[in-house]
Amino acid sequence: MQATSSPAAAPSDSASASQSGVKIISWNVAGLKSLTQVLKRHQPELNSYSAPASPASPSPPSLCPSSAPPLEKYFTHHTSPSHPTTIIALQEVKIQLPNLKSTVGPAADIAFKFTETWSCFFSPCKKSDQLGFNGVATYVKSTPSLPGSVISADASPLKDPELDSLGRCLLTDHSEFVLFNIYAPCASGASGGIKRRFHDRLRERINDYRKNGRKVVLVGDFNVSHKAVDTHPLYRSVDLKLVLSEKVKEGEDRWVADVKKLWREVVGRVVETGEVVQQTTTNSKTGEKHEKWRLRCRPLGSDISHVMLFTPEKDRENCENLHNQFSLSPLGSCHVDMMVDLIKNVAGIEWDEAALKELFDWKRNPEFFLSKHTKKFSKWMDALTEDDGMVDTFRAMHPDAEGRFTCFNQYTNRRYENEGARIDYILIDDSLKGNFAGVEEGEGLSCGNEKAISAVVEDRGAYADTFEAATAAATFSGAFVAAPFNGAGMGSSQPPAKAIVDQFEKSRSGIIYTPPTFSDHLAVVAKLYFQERAEERSLASDKATKACQPHKTQKSLTGFFSSGANKGSAFSSIGEAGGVSKKKRSPIAATVGLGGSSGGKRGLPSSSQSSSNIFKSSNIPQASKKPKKQDFFNAMKAKKSKI
Repeated sequence: MQATSSPAAAPSDSASASQSGVKIISWNVAGLKSLTQVLKRHQPELNSYSAPASPASPSPPSLCPSSAPPLEKYFTHHTSPSHPTTIIALQEVKIQLPNLKSTVGPAADIAFKFTETWSCFFSPCKKSDQLGFNGVATYVKSTPSLPGSVISADASPLKDPELDSLGRCLLTDHSEFVLFNIYAPCASGASGGIKRRFHDRLRERINDYRKNGRKVVLVGDFNVSHKAVDTHPLYRSVDLKLVLSEKVKEGEDRWVADVKKLWREVVGRVVETGEVVQQTTTNSKTGEKHEKWRLRCRPLGSDISHVMLFTPEKDRENCENLHNQFSLSPLGSCHVDMMVDLIKNVAGIEWDEAALKELFDWKRNPEFFLSKHTKKFSKWMDALTEDDGMVDTFRAMHPDAEGRFTCFNQYTNRRYENEGARIDYILIDDSLKGNFAGVEEGEGLSCGNEKAISAVVEDRGAYADTFEAATAAATFSGAFVAAPFNGAGMGSSQPPAKAIVDQFEKSRSGIIYTPPTFSDHLAVVAKLYFQERAEERSLASDKATKACQPHKTQKSLTGFFSSGANKGSAFSSIGEAGGVSKKKRSPIAATVGLGGSSGGKRGLPSSSQSSSNIFKSSNIPQASKKPKKQDFFNAMKAKKSKI
């Protein structure tokens, strides 16, 4: 491991008495290009939204004009008068570095047109076999005089070449704090080493900054659900070793008694007789047939030759891994849904509603339950929150909230049943608790369509913490329509216009219920307050910061065209970042793509026009006299012909 470079010491502030708000939003967008395309389809809803006034600002903030790019408009709608600095940290943006250097195509919507109102910072994946995957980005809307504006950035903050090449971590220094925007690996099992290494190195780097007096904010997709409450009841894990070590107690839950009595025998039967077989499944909606794999075994005390276990898998390896799991760790942890399946199919005991209710109520036996992830990953979260003193902002605001998840399996339409996990977090150092806004007046957890809720719920505050309220929020009181299984995709299930606008109307502290068509993740939000700065701080121009803004680093071709020697020429309308003015667009700028691309093909024309013909356009001003350089080339050509 490389030597650790020390973070800069915390700057000293002579803060004024007035305070300014900083709003932090973190969101796994599952592809920034695809999100931009979805937002384009919802232009009417975005254009129709007008921000409400607030006590702090009687007049609504100015919104983007209708001509603004959809992504900028969407981000601006999430700003608020009381929090003029808005930080939007995105994960899984899936943009390659060459595309970020391009002035045309998706990059124009994603980065270039934000340069005046938003600062954009990127850490794309640079690992050769994973290009186009991963990637994190941080957008900041602020002015240098306000707290939370960026003073520097680093796309390689882990100081580990391999980990930094994955595009999973981006550091921005906001003076009052440093913000780590992460997309943690989701690998498990044999490939879980990279996840543990990422966790360990990230924690080391956070502590390096902390030792130098810096306050830390950690946001992103952690790919870990911390506690049992952060996972749907079916997907929680049961610590079977602990359950089986407990002596039978009088009056204990039925499921506990059955597991103590039968589990060893059940698992032994799976290990001894289990086998992977191929199974043909039929889509009930379309009639399509698919060849899949499934694990089966012989049941206990039955004449049935075998029973099928769990759900069919696309890959044989997945089923084999399940079988190996029981062979290698028969008394380890097991997901609740798998445990219910085994007790039912192998032992022949089906738990009734009362037994399942006891099983799903993790508070009855909290020591038996884990999140859906293994202990080693959940313990990393314990280390952050307990040993390092970081605060989970959502749990600090809503300690008793049930069913509040941030990620759902879109392929099986699990969001419409609110079957998910909370794996997206905003953690702040304990030293920032005094700056944390918490739940402000008029806010609270979303409960779906507020008008529909108010008609049937008397005490909204108490209702908001229930699983039912969380389900209503996830489905917008049932208004979101599940994607069909006929291959039409989620685009055919448009969210209602009211749901598009509702996510902006109240600056929810905790979770923003973005529509299912936007991403398989929900956005999370936290708000902080800081003393206003005594002086402005500008963005650093160091190498690391510049590397985070590849959309501003095009200086080879565009720098020549925008230089002083070309003022007044046909190329003078090209900006220093490579953008082209709509009012004065030259013929050559319209023909040549002035953006970067892979393979050294910067600025090549389309296949329908050769590069030799581009510069023969009659619209391009021609010099009246050949330059002296051409005379030299002619002389060299004549000399060569004589040899």
